[in-house]
Amino acid sequence: YAQAVYWYEQAAQKGNAAAQCNLGLCYERGDGVQKDLAAAFKWYLKSAENGSRSGQVNVGISYENGEGTDKNPEQAAKWYRAAAEQGYASGQYEYARCLKNGLGVKANAVEAIEWYNKSATQGNDKAMNILGDCYYKGEGVEKDILKAKEWYEKAAAKGNKYSIESLKK
Repeated sequence: YAQAVYWYEQAAQKGNAAAQCNLGLCYERGDGVQKDLAAAFKWYLKSAENGSRSGQVNVGISYENGEGTDKNPEQAAKWYRAAAEQGYASGQYEYARCLKNGLGVKANAVEAIEWYNKSATQGNDKAMNILGDCYYKGEGVEKDILKAKEWYEKAAAKGNKYSIESLKK
C-alpha cells in the first residue's frame, strides 16, 4: 500500500483525478498511510473538482456524514447531482435518495423516481430495490404490486438482501 500511495501521490500532484480519488481512499481507509479523514476529503474534493464521478460521490458522502469536513447536506446533494448528471449510477442513486428524503434539496418523490430509474437501468441493485418499495407503497408513482415485484426480482437476482426479504412477504 505504501508504494501505491507514493505513485498515487505523484499522479495526484499532477492533477490526475483518478489518482486523487484513489489517494483519498487510501487516507480514508488508512491503507499505506495513517488514516486521516481530512486528508481524504481534501483529495476527494480535488478529484471531484477535476470531474471524477467517484470523487464527486465521495465528496457527497463526506459532506453528508461530516467525515473530514463539516456536515453539509446541501453540498452533499450538489456533488451527488454532479455525478448523477455525468451518468454515474452511484451518483444517480445518491441524488435520488436526497430527493426522496429531502436531504439538502426539497423533497420531490417524482423526480427521485426518475433518478432511481436511471440508476436501476444501469444495474444498481439498491436503486432497483427502492423502486420496488416505491411501486409497492405508491410513493412518487402509482401503486403497482406487479411492477414492485419485477423490481424486487431484478434486485434479488443481483443479491440484494432487502429485495430477497421483500419477495418473501
